[in-house]
Amino acid sequence: MSRISKVNTWISVGALGAFVASVAWERRLIARRAARGEGEPYVDADAKTSIAMGTVSTLVKASMLPLDHAISTRLYERRFITLRSKGAQLVVGMVAWDLAYYWWHRTHHRSRILWASHSQHHSSQEFNLSTALRQETPQVTELAFFPFVALLGVTPD
Repeated sequence: MSRISKVNTWISVGALGAFVASVAWERRLIARRAARGEGEPYVDADAKTSIAMGTVSTLVKASMLPLDHAISTRLYERRFITLRSKGAQLVVGMVAWDLAYYWWHRTHHRSRILWASHSQHHSSQEFNLSTALRQETPQVTELAFFPFVALLGVTPD
């Protein structure tokens, strides 16, 4: 797992508690508004579907980490530059990771075959915080974008 992958993972784990609390707060807020006749009620079934999709997506992504690490390690051996400081690796890694994500996501919107797997991410009839968990499975196509961060000198370890 690359250093940026580890940082990304820890940020995700740290944010999980805040995200769950935010979903619970949003659900309560929407329920109160609906009780006053100021909108539609919170759709628990949709939220449960989003949470299930996010869970499966996370498990698949976790199962792919050894392959991601192996590919990243091979690419790191062929890196273009060597970044000596951890700070430089972090900055380069975060920018490169963000660019890789942008192009990964954009190709999924532009290519019909990739859109077929990605469209479930946009399939909810609701627009609330739990919808953010609707991620596609499998994410095998990530291997075509993210390991290349190692070519820029970001160590996979």
